[in-house]
Amino acid sequence: MYVADVDAIFIRFCNEDDPTFLDPAQRAIWLARGYAQFRTFVRSYDPNFYRAEVTLSLVDQDSYNLATGAVQILGDATTLTAARLSSIVRVESVDASGNWLWDYDAAASLAELRILPNSYLLQGQSLYFWARETRTIRLVYCPVSAVDWTEIDVTDLEDIDDLDEFHDLIALYAYLFYAVTDGASNRQVAELRKDREGALRRYLSIGRNPGASDHVAAA
Repeated sequence: MYVADVDAIFIRFCNEDDPTFLDPAQRAIWLARGYAQFRTFVRSYDPNFYRAEVTLSLVDQDSYNLATGAVQILGDATTLTAARLSSIVRVESVDASGNWLWDYDAAASLAELRILPNSYLLQGQSLYFWARETRTIRLVYCPVSAVDWTEIDVTDLEDIDDLDEFHDLIALYAYLFYAVTDGASNRQVAELRKDREGALRRYLSIGRNPGASDHVAAA
């Protein structure tokens, strides 16, 4: 679906006679929040669906500032060198050709970081490592959405992502934010949301890549 399609579905769900609560600016806010919720749901079942990656070069370092380093994916929006980081999927050590060597383990605290070999910790805007290293790191992460919801009219033919058949769920999530403001709870909408979440969950778990769920890999 396009942004305009999801906006049209959202308007139908609201069934609002008074357009005060449904001006384009307000709809853009609710739809953006709805899509953020949608991405969070997708990420919980398939962390790699919105995958992005950057390569970091460490030179005798035990930390890398993701807002001020050569690669910037946090901090000032005007200086970002790639899509903004939302959450880390994994941190990998790679060779000079980009071939995977091993995965780093995520530490829960600085105390654990100091005693857990080959570990990392994201704290604030910096990625910390268990020891000073000179190597190449591949940071695989889920980026913040780049979809623009601010121009929502029939001419807005911006693609959202590859989950077209489930994009009505974005409008259902947006309706939750609208309902809080308008006091317009709707049992049918809530039930439909649960049904659509179930369908998307099944699709992400077994439907998108069915061959992955029909066997158990030997250790």
